Amino acid sequence: MKVGTKEYKVRLIKAFRIILNFLYGLIIFGFIFWAGFFILKSSIVSFDKHRYFCLSEESMVSMRYATNLVKGNGLVFNKGEYVEGFSGLIPALFMAVPQKFLSKVKSVLFMQIISALFCLAIAFLSAKIATLVLGKKEPFVLLAFFSAFCYFPLDLINIMNTNYCLFTFTIYLAIYFFFKHEKSLKANILFSLFLGLTFWMEIEFFTIILVFLFYMFFTRSGWKKYLQEISIVLLVIFGRLLFSRIYYGDWIPNIIVARYYGLPLYTAIKNGMVFVYSNLLSLLPLLIIASACVIFFYGRKYILLFLLFLTSLLYAIVSGGDSGYFIKNICPFIPLLFILTLGFFKDLGKKYRLRKWQLDILIHAAFVISIFMLNKNYIKEALLRETIISYEDNTRNVRRAVAINEIMTMDAKLGLTWIGVLPYYSERYTIDFLGRTDRRIARLMPDISGKYGFKGMNSIPGYNKIDMDYSLLKLKPDFATLGWGRHDFRKMAKDHYIPIIYKLTLLYVKKESPNILWDKIKPLSSFAHHQQTLKMQAVCLDLKP
Repeated sequence: MKVGTKEYKVRLIKAFRIILNFLYGLIIFGFIFWAGFFILKSSIVSFDKHRYFCLSEESMVSMRYATNLVKGNGLVFNKGEYVEGFSGLIPALFMAVPQKFLSKVKSVLFMQIISALFCLAIAFLSAKIATLVLGKKEPFVLLAFFSAFCYFPLDLINIMNTNYCLFTFTIYLAIYFFFKHEKSLKANILFSLFLGLTFWMEIEFFTIILVFLFYMFFTRSGWKKYLQEISIVLLVIFGRLLFSRIYYGDWIPNIIVARYYGLPLYTAIKNGMVFVYSNLLSLLPLLIIASACVIFFYGRKYILLFLLFLTSLLYAIVSGGDSGYFIKNICPFIPLLFILTLGFFKDLGKKYRLRKWQLDILIHAAFVISIFMLNKNYIKEALLRETIISYEDNTRNVRRAVAINEIMTMDAKLGLTWIGVLPYYSERYTIDFLGRTDRRIARLMPDISGKYGFKGMNSIPGYNKIDMDYSLLKLKPDFATLGWGRHDFRKMAKDHYIPIIYKLTLLYVKKESPNILWDKIKPLSSFAHHQQTLKMQAVCLDLKP
């Protein structure tokens, strides 16, 4: 077979496709292998020698709602209390499915496995979007596929936070069908439907919907088509709001009220800028190249992808920052920046007639540098050499839940700042000190004194409202966490609560509570309390340095 013949070219194409499929398979296998070990490493073995799996705090709250739904109590956090303490309706409903057939522990594991599979679907959609934006050329499509796995915070949040995982999947479907709308009426309808459904997945990303509506206003060729699309989107959004109004009595979920009600815009922007600035350096290489793509190689699709990322970044600023160590709002849109980076080099090569090997060197060098900068603060966690930052909190709350299950009756009430893992595994009535499931606390004015600040911010939305006179002294939970931020509530509670240690787990419980099995435990003497809790009290109390 001679070089240059038709048969030679056919065989060469077949060999190339085999190699390409092998690379896709290698990436998929590598991610599945990594995800399995990540899920295992993030799990907790408590003192009862059982293994417990945990999602993020807000996803565990949704799991609690789903538990009550399966039990016939309704989609509620506490039985009989219709307060919407979650922001993603479809994820909360979806979580009820495994709990119908599996145990509590296995239900959480099921959600993590399903989320990992959704990560694969997101990667395929990223490649499809790259094909529509850049054309079906390699290595562009392969690198777009790979980009969905190469940012550790995105992998982390997709596996641990069901809301964000399903939102990312849905918004990528919306983007895909949006870019296909010119070829298919069906794609046009599906785009509008999926865009509206993002509001059901995570209500805080409503700004992304506004970007699409704004973009469509200037790019759609006819009013009839635009009105058709916007009608479907608004109808789906209204359905979500109507559900909240009918079922919970409020148009807006209580968790959104708890986060943003009463927060001054200036304070929010100031804290948001501090939060974003501390995380922005790692984004610079990717952000600079993506910006250059939009500026120097103007294109409608480029502009839309960049606007989606930019809007999520601005929302992170305006909303007042977050308590995490990365900007979770932008995580779903990082692969879109990679697509813009590929677009920059594709158009650069075309404009200056670069040879293929020259273009490949530039693309892969930019990818390697961008991936390193994006993940340089998370390398140990990504390589599974260290546990994720929430592991200690989850471990503490799992141990508390196991202890409570052994020494407290089902009538016991819990007073907590962390309302995810512990209420889910203990199934006791829970008083939310921070107001996400308490309308009264949610409508308090936020504390912006710095008492509940973090990483240079003087206040964090969702974690800055607390009234212990009401939540602790009036409602009188049988177990309470007596610290939050830099505030220690032990002096306030000293006449009503005592410390106990049960199987190396420190708990503060109400004196002489009939819901505590006192024969299984003994209150600590002052000396024993001093000796045994000196090193662990800050951790137990949820105090922050």
